[in-house]
Amino acid sequence: MFSFTDPKDNIGYKFLIPWIGNGLLILHGPKWHQHRKLLTPGFHYDVLKPYVALMAESTTVMLDKWEHLITDGKPVELFEHISLMTLDSIMKCAFSCYSNCQTNRKNSYIQAVCSICHMVH
Repeated sequence: MFSFTDPKDNIGYKFLIPWIGNGLLILHGPKWHQHRKLLTPGFHYDVLKPYVALMAESTTVMLDKWEHLITDGKPVELFEHISLMTLDSIMKCAFSCYSNCQTNRKNSYIQAVCSICHMVH
């Protein structure tokens, strides 16, 4: 049932190692299975259920921004918006930090995260 072979592209993933380390995304075979087994309980439905409202809140902020942006009739770059919504959700759920990063880009932490992401891409 569990195969220790996977179709990961070594070149693409090796590029990420300096940034994210040798975690679940990078690992292969038995080591990957061991790490996956340790992480799985943390993502059980009952564990994540309390965070659904916080994630929905972040999603609503993003969708409200899109409603405003589409009135211009111009294309909308989704990557930045989805990245900020994801960061907003993580900040709320993991750190109980309401950064307003989707509406206030002047936050120094948010600017640092964006700078690091631009360096990696």
